[in-house]
Amino acid sequence: MYRITKFWLTVLFFIPSLILSQNKNEDVYLLFDVNKEENCEIDVEGKGIVRVDKYRKECEKDIIWFYLCDERFGFYKKKKKREILSDRHMAKYNLVDIDYLKTIFNSSNTFKHHVVKKIYIIEVLPNNEYAKYEVNWTDEMILIED
Repeated sequence: MYRITKFWLTVLFFIPSLILSQNKNEDVYLLFDVNKEENCEIDVEGKGIVRVDKYRKECEKDIIWFYLCDERFGFYKKKKKREILSDRHMAKYNLVDIDYLKTIFNSSNTFKHHVVKKIYIIEVLPNNEYAKYEVNWTDEMILIED
């Protein structure tokens, strides 16, 4: 009886660890299209719930900020280069929504920038081209990480 209980406790302990460790080795690709007219509601301090564009982009001197609803991703221009892709390259990327990344984060006990191996923003450009940026998902503690 003791061996069976010990076995099931071991299984219950290692299955969630195995699932989470697989996510940490995963690359995630998020489609980013500022031309889409999608909105989302976010909680803005001092203003309450505000309706905003789902895809927003802000450029500073060395950083490009990508916003997907209330989540922020940073691309540090001095350390990384964007890659231009054509339509035919897009089939090899498994594009996911921000909700997929949030689900992984909510099931983990770590910071946003450690949830998966790498996060890429795939920005829609004119003429059936795309720009691929390796970004960092920023959280309260870390703005940009190498």
